[in-house]
Amino acid sequence: MQLNADQTDAVREIFNIGLGRAAATLSELIAMRIEMTVPRVTLRLLDDAGDPRAASPDVPDMAIIEDFRGGIAGRSALVLPHTSGLRLAQLLSGVAEPVDELDLEMSGILTEVGNIMLNSVLGVLANIIGTHLVYSVPHFHGARPVNLLLSHVTSGPRAVLVADADFWVRNDIIHGSILVAMETREAEAILDAICKVEA
Repeated sequence: MQLNADQTDAVREIFNIGLGRAAATLSELIAMRIEMTVPRVTLRLLDDAGDPRAASPDVPDMAIIEDFRGGIAGRSALVLPHTSGLRLAQLLSGVAEPVDELDLEMSGILTEVGNIMLNSVLGVLANIIGTHLVYSVPHFHGARPVNLLLSHVTSGPRAVLVADADFWVRNDIIHGSILVAMETREAEAILDAICKVEA
């Protein structure tokens, strides 16, 4: 299951707009300039046997998970490789020394970052297709396979929009992924609606 060129451009634009808004909000909240971009987007079938991203890291991930429902329903996630999550938490919390594990405050910071990012992206998507979404309370997960975290979306065929996300915080670049999982038929309908709006 792949995006064509028009779909790729349209979906990347939605993620870039959403992350641009999230970056502005976070920059204001923490008085620190943050920039985010989306260099790559893909659409994949969710296979319980494998990670929906192009490649799986060798170390456990951190993920902030948030469900959504309304005109469409599914589950979204901000996924960070372990070292990237630690570094981002360190930068945003103002801790001077590198950290080996997250404390409650740092995991809370990452959860709020994920909440802002996911809500911003989903909000732009909802506006584009003309629907309203309700979001669950976000939850932080560590060291669990991404495909299992997304596997409860639906019992039917599932698709995942995967957006690689780059964060610039101070002089550091942090790599992560935003995933939006839903029923395959809903994903196809959304792509059709997006392309009609963008045309």
